[in-house]
Amino acid sequence: MVISYQGEGGFRFQNGNVSLLVDPPSNRLKADVVLRTTGSVDEMVTTPGEIGLPGEYEVNGIEVSGLTIKGASKKDVLAIAYSVYWEGIHFGILGEIKEAPEAEVLDLINGSDVLIVPIGKKELSAEQAAKLIKQIEPSIAIPRQTDNAQELLKILEQKAEMQDKFVFKKKDIEGERGRVVILKSGND
Repeated sequence: MVISYQGEGGFRFQNGNVSLLVDPPSNRLKADVVLRTTGSVDEMVTTPGEIGLPGEYEVNGIEVSGLTIKGASKKDVLAIAYSVYWEGIHFGILGEIKEAPEAEVLDLINGSDVLIVPIGKKELSAEQAAKLIKQIEPSIAIPRQTDNAQELLKILEQKAEMQDKFVFKKKDIEGERGRVVILKSGND
């Protein structure tokens, strides 16, 4: 599995010939599945290959469950948390939120192998993100933005170098608990 950061909170997940995009910053990127975690209520839709609403879906062997999150970062915005199962790996993906998610959402993403956590000026603070990571205990936590990443590392008493991409197999991350991986933007 390869995870790369596309900038503006967007990620690309690639496994073999199948790819998943989360909040792509532009329409030029193509994928088998696109997840939209945040947007105005009017623009969030679900079409073949693009998921932008809560619910349960299966596309190309990728199982997706989504729930609305309260506490979106902006007014009149829908934020969604997704639990994604793909090739035996559980991904927890949170939309832009500025407060800790409610119990139902925590249950959805609990036990994630990889957690994409919103952190930044308009999202969770480094302290809130650290608390969430400790609560969920993912093997790997990847910040959606790099603004407060160093502060997050300091709170969690970790060190990490920025990486162009994160390449791993499930066996590589087994036994890890809350390790932060910071990815450079593909636009840097």
